[in-house]
Amino acid sequence: MSFEHDLRDRFDNAGQELELAGGSLPAVKQRARQRTMRMRATAGAVVLVAGALIGATVANSDDAADQPTPAEIEAAVAGRVSMDDFFYLGAFLPPTDKALGDFGYGGRAAAFNPFGDPDNDDALSGSLFISGFPRNAEVAEISIPEPHRHDGTISRLPVAELLQPFADVTDGRGAEFVGSTEVGGHDIFHIGGLEVVEDNGEAQLHWTAWQYLDLGTHDNPGHGYSSLDLSNPNPKGPYYLEGFEGYNTAGYVFSVPKPFADQALGGRSLIAGFQEFNHSNSMSAGAPFFAYSTADGGEPEDRLDPIELVNFINTDPPAPGFADNSVTRGATWVETSDGRQAVLTVGNKNALTQGDCADLDPNSADFGPQMSFYDPLELAEVAVGDRLPYEVAPYVVSGESDFMIQTCGLQLASVSFDAESGRLYVVQWLGTKVEKNALSVPVVHVFEAN
Repeated sequence: MSFEHDLRDRFDNAGQELELAGGSLPAVKQRARQRTMRMRATAGAVVLVAGALIGATVANSDDAADQPTPAEIEAAVAGRVSMDDFFYLGAFLPPTDKALGDFGYGGRAAAFNPFGDPDNDDALSGSLFISGFPRNAEVAEISIPEPHRHDGTISRLPVAELLQPFADVTDGRGAEFVGSTEVGGHDIFHIGGLEVVEDNGEAQLHWTAWQYLDLGTHDNPGHGYSSLDLSNPNPKGPYYLEGFEGYNTAGYVFSVPKPFADQALGGRSLIAGFQEFNHSNSMSAGAPFFAYSTADGGEPEDRLDPIELVNFINTDPPAPGFADNSVTRGATWVETSDGRQAVLTVGNKNALTQGDCADLDPNSADFGPQMSFYDPLELAEVAVGDRLPYEVAPYVVSGESDFMIQTCGLQLASVSFDAESGRLYVVQWLGTKVEKNALSVPVVHVFEAN
């Protein structure tokens, strides 16, 4: 089968999968059929992208031996990742002693830290950076205990240790540049996303910060990074993503493999986006993705040069599987043991407010989790101009919830992936109350790639 026919068949299959999940892709399928007639015009770019996905060292070279063969390309895109590729290991809780910090309603941002907890002697290496009570806009570092399977309650779940107490990773800059009333804010900013990145031998904690109740009326910078030492964050930024508002970009953030970043995204190694319920014209009606790099950032409020990969601003219909009040709260790049790769987002069919929980039927079809998988090849097609940002949609949308604590709308808050071990950390927001009248704390669910 040719690469072009394979792509077309994959679009057909994607449409069928999304119809089963409550959406459809007829328009994208039609455009895909039309594009197969001109695929050879962009074959060089597709070869570069496929080479990145299979880990090949591909450069702009005239040497044909340096290019992946059609068979290698087809092997790289032959299968697609889904939740069926991940085995559930169990779950654990953040520290539950209120004296150690306020994790209530926390977990809206989380990042696996491969450098954390080096003295740990259990089977799971590393640690997690995780946000606490949202309006505090602070981050703590916790250990990763061996997860246990639960019985629908938290009684069997181990509790993580606090490795670093809560601190403001922006060291006041979030309040100054994002939440201050002087910049049109409400004295409240939120941490939107976290990601640990090693750059030139230096580990950094990248973060995003967005303004509470901004409603898209102010354009504030929301992208920066700090050291892994929460007591001395030494932040850089926050920066703007040129041409796009923070209410479109300053939520989840994740890194992409270096070959893909170098060959498909011009070295931009981070992707970020923001998608709460669609209450503003500046809000994407579906998960948006913007590729960027902080390498050119210097002073706060510098403007970075992003690539708009996915965006559903002012589009009708919205992205398949998304409604006006759908939310996307986390995203990460995942890879299976056989080399298949995807972008995974987590969120919910409908946004919840704190007051919804008291009378909510957790089995209601109107609520529940939403885990969506995106094809990196489609993101690369946008980067080279062969596809428009509103022509990228998830190829499958899963509502799997059996692994979750059955409470309060089954809300997912964030997700992070350990590429070394293949472990996936999915944080359930409003997971459970540790004791009566206490704030709901998150539950961290752990999967392992098959």
